[in-house]
Amino acid sequence: MSDNHEAHAHHISSFTFLAWIWVGLLVFTAMTVFLADVQFSGSLGILVAMAIATLKAFLVVYYYMHLKFDSKVFSIMVGICFAVLAVVIFVTFLDYIFR
Repeated sequence: MSDNHEAHAHHISSFTFLAWIWVGLLVFTAMTVFLADVQFSGSLGILVAMAIATLKAFLVVYYYMHLKFDSKVFSIMVGICFAVLAVVIFVTFLDYIFR
């Protein structure tokens, strides 16, 4: 029983580190709010907003949900899910752009 417990030891991130990740999320949120008033040409505004949202999602999944410290199989599965989501969003925006 102790071997199984040692194989699944949990990593605990420091409060300071998680606070810096939180500050980063706040900065990205402020960037999103600020850039909402900026007039971009074409669909560039949507692309910028989606890029910032992707970075925020990566920070949350990777650090707050401890994907960084989990098995690589979980990282691959989450990566595949994000890739499928990116393809679906891309195809949706292709439809929106060429209307």
